[in-house]
Amino acid sequence: MNGKLAPYRGFTLIELMISLVIGIIVISAGFSLYLKSTASRSLIQAEVLMQENSYFINQTLRQLLNQAGYRPLTFSSSTTLALPIESHEEWFPEIAGSFGRGEFVDAVTNGLAIRFAGSSGPDNTADGTMVNCQGEAIASDEIADITFTVAGNALTCTSGSESVELLSEKDGVLVERIAVLWGIDTDNDNSVDVYQAATGTSESNEDVLAVQVLLLLSSKQEVKRSGSSYVFNGENLTSSDKRIRRQMTTSVQIKN
Repeated sequence: MNGKLAPYRGFTLIELMISLVIGIIVISAGFSLYLKSTASRSLIQAEVLMQENSYFINQTLRQLLNQAGYRPLTFSSSTTLALPIESHEEWFPEIAGSFGRGEFVDAVTNGLAIRFAGSSGPDNTADGTMVNCQGEAIASDEIADITFTVAGNALTCTSGSESVELLSEKDGVLVERIAVLWGIDTDNDNSVDVYQAATGTSESNEDVLAVQVLLLLSSKQEVKRSGSSYVFNGENLTSSDKRIRRQMTTSVQIKN
């Protein structure tokens, strides 16, 4: 038996370069797939977050706006009304620079203001059915006011001197714009025929039957591949960034 070892043949320079190129291609393909998967996951997460917040804020606005103009039943020996509810004029006094007598829904700069009376149980304490922005119950001998405004990419609810952010950047969603519309009955059939830009108070127009609030929501992160078109308040717009944008609509009938 020959004791000499067979000569060892390693990779040539060309083989090594080919191997490196193949490795780079495989790694690049894997990295590209990873980036696409991450982008897709971020997009889906942003969409889900947008839907969740849209549902929450729609329900919150609907609950609070439905209180506008509420007055409790008034039972007394002097009441002659078939339904013992005093008029808006009797319940809601004039507030200088804000509401006129009997007015309770007002389109303000970048927002909407409402007011309403509270509700009490048999023991004359607030029964919790009427609440302010902080969730505090309002009793039947009180009148509460709520103002919704959009500023600094946040929707804020203010009652008296206290404010709370209903939706803001900390929730992963930006509130960019707000529009308030009056639902108008144009043919006297007691149904809304058209929505028009709101100015002043709803009571200044006897044909107003409803109020509609539009919010333009956008994702906090830029998760789309490029800018895209969207619609807000009937206007076609194009974004300059890569955020998702959605219009959220809440409509509430105004109490007589």
